[in-house]
Amino acid sequence: MKAVFASLVFTVSGCTLANPAQTQYTVRVIDAETGIPITNATVQTTFLQKRDPWGTGKGKENRVEKSVDENGEAVLTGRTIQKGEGATAFAEDYYSDIESFRFTGKNLALNRWEPWNPTIEVKMRPKKNPVPMVCKSVEWEFKIPKYNTPVGIDLERGDWVQPYGKGLVSDMMIEIIPFDPPEKGSQCRITFPNPQDGIQEHEFEWPSSEFKWPYLAPTNGYMNMLERNYVLNFPKVANAPKHTMKKDVKYIIRTRTQIDDDGKIISACYGFFPREIRFIPKGEFNFTYYFNPVPNERSMEWNGVNLLKKK
Repeated sequence: MKAVFASLVFTVSGCTLANPAQTQYTVRVIDAETGIPITNATVQTTFLQKRDPWGTGKGKENRVEKSVDENGEAVLTGRTIQKGEGATAFAEDYYSDIESFRFTGKNLALNRWEPWNPTIEVKMRPKKNPVPMVCKSVEWEFKIPKYNTPVGIDLERGDWVQPYGKGLVSDMMIEIIPFDPPEKGSQCRITFPNPQDGIQEHEFEWPSSEFKWPYLAPTNGYMNMLERNYVLNFPKVANAPKHTMKKDVKYIIRTRTQIDDDGKIISACYGFFPREIRFIPKGEFNFTYYFNPVPNERSMEWNGVNLLKKK
């Protein structure tokens, strides 16, 4: 009898441990500014039960979507092989957001992840003033027309200014300066036509939110010049400048700035670059920007309408 009992225990335990462990957690969705529960939200997650090796289509997952209750809460239950879980929240008039957590361990006897039924909060930012903007992604074929000379770019029209393109207003001046010798690489220097124009780096305070930017562009902190070096690794050149391109950087800009007799800003346009303004030494560019050509409209919430002028 003892031998039979031991065999049964081994079989049951083996089957239990072969299954993905169970998890349960509560998602609470709240307004990021007021802390009030959002009662019209839905939460979504995916429980991974088997990985897909090399894209063979043999993976297994369970997608779950639930509406929150009157307290802005929903309980999610499933089985997973991952070491953490989370949820994405959606609600009308709010930007979606996501929150996650890691398990502290696994209860082998119950085949479940711990902690059991923790509560995680998803803080959603309300939509305030989404506006149309110019949105453009510049691909690598966008090349500086002349070296060692600042060339204007019209962000509203998405092109170099005349005579090099169809642009009419220089929002930024871009200059490519080859190093000496050119084998070292080159420098990209960005300047602005007006003293109060400029650019500044920005760190996201809401990196998990669908809308990561501040609601309004800042009114100060702009630099009138930005310089970046692209240094070639091959061939190696002694005393080469330091490579200063950044992998993870965002920019906010102000341009077309007008001031009164007292130096106070009376009109300006704003925009942002969600990643580095990338270039290669021969002067080809790759970047994406959003620009609002409406004077004094500082809203950084894009409503999806592209105002790009192609005339």
